[in-house]
Amino acid sequence: MLDPAERSSQSVRSNGSRAILLLLALASLCTSACRRERSPVEQHRLHPGRQLAAHAAPAKMLAERLAPMPPDVLQYLIADGALNGTPATPTAHPIDERERSVVATAFASLPPQIRALAERHVGAIYIVDDLGSSAWTEYFDPPGRQSFMVFDASVLRETANAWATRKERSAFADGTDVRLELAATENDDPGGAFRFIFLHELGHAVSYGQRLLPTWVDNVGSEFPYARLVADVKRTVPNVPYYATADRRLPATQAKSLYALWNASNHPTLYASVGLEEDFAECFASFVHVEMLRQPYRLSLAGDHYDNGISQPRCAPKRAFIAGLIAP
Repeated sequence: MLDPAERSSQSVRSNGSRAILLLLALASLCTSACRRERSPVEQHRLHPGRQLAAHAAPAKMLAERLAPMPPDVLQYLIADGALNGTPATPTAHPIDERERSVVATAFASLPPQIRALAERHVGAIYIVDDLGSSAWTEYFDPPGRQSFMVFDASVLRETANAWATRKERSAFADGTDVRLELAATENDDPGGAFRFIFLHELGHAVSYGQRLLPTWVDNVGSEFPYARLVADVKRTVPNVPYYATADRRLPATQAKSLYALWNASNHPTLYASVGLEEDFAECFASFVHVEMLRQPYRLSLAGDHYDNGISQPRCAPKRAFIAGLIAP
């Protein structure tokens, strides 16, 4: 099919057609050259899988937004992993009724204002096998300002405490005696991991939807209020390589000093220290989990115990920010 410049050049029939044809030809060549010179990130942003048209229109109820993965979206997910150096190759996961029940139960347990935020900012939810992490959220291009989420099927089977402990240990060498409790033992049911993970991913969706901080697709402007809140806070916790391959994990001997640094920082969790986007997502998830749902977040390491920082004075400005964001 001819592009617009080619179609226009064929329609010119005036005395000045040679000059116009030449200009149009040069414009066409420039357009082609510009297309060839797009950076990998720009090409990635324009991938059909992250465009709204590749996804079904959001259902009215949040649980009904759990849908089979469209082929274009799966290809985008794979391309994103390759671009970011993730070795896993995810595959579409057939969702069964038990898994739908896990998701529906988690959503039903959320406070009404949190469900309302999710219905506003989450366009679609997908499940895959072999994601390479627990979950992943991507942003549609403006003006819709919604996101879509992808979860690894394993989190619909794991208990909250098993998943949380596995995640914390993923940064350290095997044998590191760290444990994280997100649910009381009597309530630690299979599939319970999903709710906290969803809350974290919802934090990403809300931060994009309300322009709270810059993202890889949305980083122009000065109005990012959460970024301003933490702009002058100095980093005190070194990079922690969560979900690292065995050769990149930290020695067990470093765990105690890292958790002590975290416990003196303004991050609610150690994972929040990874970066600005993760910090906000962990603040959001922690506030809902600890403050609103009254659930535990208790980390144990070699006889030391740490609680989620969202309820402590060291995180007071962030707690107030999230509370104001969620308030009716």
